[in-house]
Amino acid sequence: MNPGFLGLGTALSWGTSDFMARLSGRAVGPGRTLFVVFGISSLLLTPFGFSVVGEMLDDGAISALVGATGLSVLVGTWLLYLSLTRGPLSVAVPIVSSYPVPLVIYGVVVGGFVLTPAMWAAVGATLIGVWVVSRAGHKLQHKDGHVQGRIGVTIAICIATIVVFDVAIVLTDKLADQVGLPAALWSSRVTAFVVLATLFLARRQSMNIGLKWWGVLSAQGAIELMGYVALFSAQTMGGTTIASVVSSAYGVVTILLARTILKEAMSLTQLLGMALVFAGVVAVTALS
Repeated sequence: MNPGFLGLGTALSWGTSDFMARLSGRAVGPGRTLFVVFGISSLLLTPFGFSVVGEMLDDGAISALVGATGLSVLVGTWLLYLSLTRGPLSVAVPIVSSYPVPLVIYGVVVGGFVLTPAMWAAVGATLIGVWVVSRAGHKLQHKDGHVQGRIGVTIAICIATIVVFDVAIVLTDKLADQVGLPAALWSSRVTAFVVLATLFLARRQSMNIGLKWWGVLSAQGAIELMGYVALFSAQTMGGTTIASVVSSAYGVVTILLARTILKEAMSLTQLLGMALVFAGVVAVTALS
């Protein structure tokens, strides 16, 4: 299959999953949503990761890396779901979608990566787009159902999401070098699931969310995982770069769903800011 189509599949999967996180977060809370999503994705990834359990347990350094990666994935995803739950999606999604920019800066500072003028332009466009979206989101009048709490707090949560997610990505890359990417994803999600389960038990928090939402959250976990499967497939075909570029447009899918289904208000200025963010992210991904 063409890597571009696999990247499109990833964008559709992740964009849909993030939109579902907005609905499930409002209905049952980000914590319960994460519990089921991590549980389903861990279960589905078990055939790919279970074979390296012995290697992970025998090596203290790998075990510590698994723990750190799992915790960063848990906190980063919880912050993401919290920002999506608070809304509006037209503000949260473009900001969170700019997460590749700090990774590029990290590569410059730590890895000696040299930015070309085109890369500087892409990074600048992304940051300007984030600023425009944030400012426009403050000024726009949103319906009560589209926003929970102050938008300024949501923007701060989005920024925290980017920082923690980028830490999780760096750690996942290091872990994947040791055990392979499928096993790295599986072990980090199992760790996150176990930590969440422990917290739920300690707090005696009920998971009585109703049969309907168990089904929705299970589908959400499976849909999110489909995006990773598509990227894995592109990787085996040598088309990782093309697939990654196309998949970086996942935020557009979430925004379109928010506009079509939730009828979120979006000003022309905000749409221009979104276009800058998504164009910049695609450029950053393509040029990296």
